[in-house]
Amino acid sequence: MIAIDPISEIVKLTIASGFVAGEDAVSSLMVASPESGKTEILRRFSKWKNVFYVGDVTAYYLVTQLLPYIKNSRFITHIIIPDFLKVVYRRHSTASSCLMLLNQLTEEGVFKIPIGNTIYDFEGLRCGIVTSITKEDMKDRRHRFHKTGLLSRFIPVSWSYSPKTLQDIRKYISSLDYLDERPVPFPSNLKDVERHSVEVSADPTLFKPLEIVAEKYGKLEQTYGFRYQKHLIRLCMANAILECRNRVVADDVQKVLYLSEYMNLDYKPI
Repeated sequence: MIAIDPISEIVKLTIASGFVAGEDAVSSLMVASPESGKTEILRRFSKWKNVFYVGDVTAYYLVTQLLPYIKNSRFITHIIIPDFLKVVYRRHSTASSCLMLLNQLTEEGVFKIPIGNTIYDFEGLRCGIVTSITKEDMKDRRHRFHKTGLLSRFIPVSWSYSPKTLQDIRKYISSLDYLDERPVPFPSNLKDVERHSVEVSADPTLFKPLEIVAEKYGKLEQTYGFRYQKHLIRLCMANAILECRNRVVADDVQKVLYLSEYMNLDYKPI
C-alpha cells in the first residue's frame, strides 16, 4: 500500500518503545475507513520478534494462554490484534472484562487473577497493544472507550486519503505493484536485545514542544493529556533506539511532532 509511510512509522515507533528501559510500552489504536490499509500495515510487523500477532482475544484466553507465554518470554513487548471489533463485538460482560484486562495490561499491570481453582500470578506484567477499528465503529463506541479509559491509554492514529492519493492507489493496484510488498524488516541493532533493556537519556528541554500538542489533545478528549505527553516522549526515545542512539536529539522530537498530526481522531488526509 502506498502513501501510508507516516502511519507505518507510528506503528514502528510504537512497537520499538517496548525496548526503552524504565518506561511502559506505548499502545496505539488505528482508526480509518474500510480499505484504508489498517490490516495490511499491522501484518507487515507480524514477524517482529517482540510482537505476538493474534487474530482475536478474550479475557479467558489472555489469562490462561497468552499472558503466561508473554511473562515467560524475554522479548515480547506488544500484542497486535488486527481487528479490535472482534474483541468488542461480543456480549457486554464478555467484552467489558477483556477491555478491563487490556487496560490493566497497558499501564498499571496485571497481578493475581483467579480462575476456578487456579490463581494466575503475573506479578505486574505490562505489555503494549496495537490494534485497529473502522471510523464508523469508533464513532459508535467512542463514548464507551472514553468511559473505560482506553482512549487515554492508547494513542489514536487516524487518517484519510486525498483524491490525489486515491488515484495513485488505484494506479498502484492496476500495475500489480502491491504484489511486491514486503514485511517491515526487524531492526538489526535489536536482534538480541531483551524488552525494556535499552537505556535512553535526553535533555528534558527538548520535550517542551510536546507539551503544547499534549495539552491540545487533552482538551479535545476532555482529559489533561498527561498520558499522551508521556506517549510522545516514549516515541522520541524509541526513534533514538531505531537510529542506534542512546540519547534523544532534536531530530527525534521533530519527527514525533510531525507524526503527531495523525495521532488524534482528526482523520487528516494523506
